[in-house]
Amino acid sequence: MESVREVTDGNFAAEVLGQRIPALVRFWTPWCGPCRLGAPVFDEVAAEYEGRAAFYKMDADQSRETVVRYRLRNLPTIVVFQDGEPGTRIVGFRPKSALVRQLDEILESSATEPA
Repeated sequence: MESVREVTDGNFAAEVLGQRIPALVRFWTPWCGPCRLGAPVFDEVAAEYEGRAAFYKMDADQSRETVVRYRLRNLPTIVVFQDGEPGTRIVGFRPKSALVRQLDEILESSATEPA
């Protein structure tokens, strides 16, 4: 199974908003240097956290409706959705250690919140 699935305006709600685990959506474009730099990092983290969080990527040029809806202004941006709601935003390139640290904090806080 692919660790990072691609989503579009057409399947975003069904794929991302219905997740029972935190869903990380990485908004990017092919022409963005930091986006290209961070792609392999996101892929590595996705493989390591498979089953604990869902990982998606969305081409911001191809999915303008979603980009506008969530008021994304910088790329790359990772938005963490929990229970269908946008939460933490990670803007710009992050080295793997920083991304893992933030993800661990998110997962830890979602595990301690009352159901």
